[in-house]
Amino acid sequence: MKKQKKQQKKIVQQEQNPISQKYIDLWNKHQKTIVTSSIALVIVIALAYSYVLSLQEASQKSWEMLSDVWNIMTTGHMTSSHLRVKDLHADIAASVKDALGDIHSLPDEMQNETVKTLDALPVSNIPNPLKNKVLREYNIKRVEEQFQNAQRTSAAPWLAYCLAQLYFFNNQPRQALYYYNLITSAYPNHPLQANLLQLQEWNTLKEEMDLLEKQKPAENKKQENTVEKRRVAVFTTPKGTFEVELFEQEYPNNTETFISLAQKGCFNGINFNQISQYTLHSGCPIGNGKGSFIPKKKADIKDRMLQRGLLIMDNSENEEEIDSRFMIFKKYPMVSNRKRYAFVGKVMDKGMPVVDSLTASDILLDVSIR
Repeated sequence: MKKQKKQQKKIVQQEQNPISQKYIDLWNKHQKTIVTSSIALVIVIALAYSYVLSLQEASQKSWEMLSDVWNIMTTGHMTSSHLRVKDLHADIAASVKDALGDIHSLPDEMQNETVKTLDALPVSNIPNPLKNKVLREYNIKRVEEQFQNAQRTSAAPWLAYCLAQLYFFNNQPRQALYYYNLITSAYPNHPLQANLLQLQEWNTLKEEMDLLEKQKPAENKKQENTVEKRRVAVFTTPKGTFEVELFEQEYPNNTETFISLAQKGCFNGINFNQISQYTLHSGCPIGNGKGSFIPKKKADIKDRMLQRGLLIMDNSENEEEIDSRFMIFKKYPMVSNRKRYAFVGKVMDKGMPVVDSLTASDILLDVSIR
């Protein structure tokens, strides 16, 4: 009886409101599809909102980074004093350690209870010009990473422009030109276009790269014909021997002068006329640092990152000329006012303890080339 009454009631309701029943039937039929579509729509809206928020976050982070980088480039001062060598990328930290040696190679005033290793050394305490190079490479790394995450933000063209400038000042013209060209191709209507047309370095870079491309086949052929192991100079002293890898391809005049003197035996039996905390001097025939085995010769002067262990011909009197005198950096030249050196080679790592142990009472027994 109850079941019959319910059916009769349902029939009466359908007769009274046939339209509502139609929608009820449609809902019952497509309920699963509608619910699924609604959930999907909510997910799409949430993802879109999340994407917008991520773009806003990336854009804000990019502008903050650009402000920090431009401040470092223009003033040389870091906004954060907490950045230490251990916080740098592995290859940059390795170059710092290669240049400075170890913590004991630093001046006493740079060593304290909080700085017991080079990893703990604040980047702000690294001496120039090494610090400037480290900061450029550090900024290049982090701006490139940020550029990959912010290419769809308003900051992207400025990140590319910043990278072009950093590479330009880091003497990497190919990478600098890449980002200049990227701005013109990827952001053709950006206001930076007008600035790029007026940039002298952009035009200079294009000319240099055109010239390099023309010279590339000849350089490649030359490299194929000159694939040989670097020669080394072997120094024999009362404290032991150490080897110096020679930079013959980069500095032919300097190395040719040094090799010629060594092969003639000029360095055999002479003293170390000056040994300080930072350098070791020799190559003087009269033993006081004022003589020379040969007249002045033209020097090769090219930029190179200064570091502990470098062997250079003495060009302190005239930067463009060298003679038989030479010196080795026992420590990074932190107090030197000179900016241009006549490089010859670099003491191999295993030989630095011998260099550090030499005193004014020692003599240079022999220098051979092999």
